[in-house]
Amino acid sequence: MSLSEHNPVATAPGTDLISAKTQTTQKGRRELRLPSLELFKEIIATYQRHGWELKRVLIKPDTRNELIDAEIFSKASLRDGEFDGLWFARGSQGGREAWELRLVGENPYALFAAFEPEETEEEREEARLEMEHQMREQSGSGSEPPAIVG
Repeated sequence: MSLSEHNPVATAPGTDLISAKTQTTQKGRRELRLPSLELFKEIIATYQRHGWELKRVLIKPDTRNELIDAEIFSKASLRDGEFDGLWFARGSQGGREAWELRLVGENPYALFAAFEPEETEEEREEARLEMEHQMREQSGSGSEPPAIVG
């Protein structure tokens, strides 16, 4: 399995145009509001155009309460999470299976893994849970994911 951080814009043109809505507080600070349904739809559509299939949705309880039209998640498993994220998968070279965890937020940010055909589902799930842990660390406590250079 190979695991790397990358900017999904490289594989999903147009993703950089997507941003979560922000609001300015009375003290002039910008705060991230909950991701909109439109943001989820745009990200999903972009990945689907590039052959990815939505497999899982990690969603914060507050976001879940705001999203009325969960129809876009109908084929994916929906799980409560500490951050809003979308799991996509598709076939890859050499019989491998690629999985990408895309953070739903202001900056396009994703973690990627390619699984070998001989890897068990248990090994794959362990790797996906580690990716969720890494994403949680990056998105937790109001911090922003690292800037992608290049």
